[in-house]
Amino acid sequence: MMKRLAYLLPVAGFLCGWILSHGNTGPEPGRQELPVEPSVVEAERIGYPNEAGVEAPARLKGDEVWVRRDQLRAIASASSGWRMRMDDEGFACVSALSAKVPMSVEETQRLRALLETASRERFEWERANVKVEMTGPAEWTLRFPGDGGGARQQLRAGIEKILGPERTRQVDLYGNIDGFFGMKWIAPELRHGDIRVRAKVHKAPDPHRSMRLFERTVLSVAIGDAPAQRIQLDDASLQTEIVIQRILPLLGGESAVRKAAAGVKP
Repeated sequence: MMKRLAYLLPVAGFLCGWILSHGNTGPEPGRQELPVEPSVVEAERIGYPNEAGVEAPARLKGDEVWVRRDQLRAIASASSGWRMRMDDEGFACVSALSAKVPMSVEETQRLRALLETASRERFEWERANVKVEMTGPAEWTLRFPGDGGGARQQLRAGIEKILGPERTRQVDLYGNIDGFFGMKWIAPELRHGDIRVRAKVHKAPDPHRSMRLFERTVLSVAIGDAPAQRIQLDDASLQTEIVIQRILPLLGGESAVRKAAAGVKP
């Protein structure tokens, strides 16, 4: 019996100490406990048509968006696949967004069609309103005017008509509606301003062809006050793709720019 007591006493002492230490619910010395805003603690669920019980990725209250900490990290490090850009071919962003924001198949199709229409109309608007001034033999200045935010407001209203105000805010959170008309990869925040383009032909040795010299058309593209970017038309880069899609059509096309760089008169 004494042996049992000798064994049990240390165990009992440990359990009593553990219970007493955890029974104290007050703050630890020197530790500050911040008050918790009740509106943050409350868990809200947003119901969507045919999506009963789906947990929303963000809780919306008026113009405020409350996002869980882990969700905020995901958004901050999100791939550009969620971002909506008018120069995205096929608008794969819609599929990426539908994985984050509950949408029916019909809503997904309508959203993609809306983005295609908005993109086409913006291209037409740019061709009609951007002023091009030739400042040298192969130099141009493109002056992009502002539209007072009309295109962005119209796009947002169209998305809201399809998804409603709550899901539209979620799409904006992930996809950045206001950035739709910017130039992805080279000027995502472009709203209006000047773009200066200079084209030249450079000769460089080709290591794959016994170091023979070959010609490459190189553009210097300066957008607003930003430093000029060097764009090689013969490279299949994302920057080159955007320049070919958004800028060169306003200068008469890729062929016209190459001829101007080579000194060929129109």
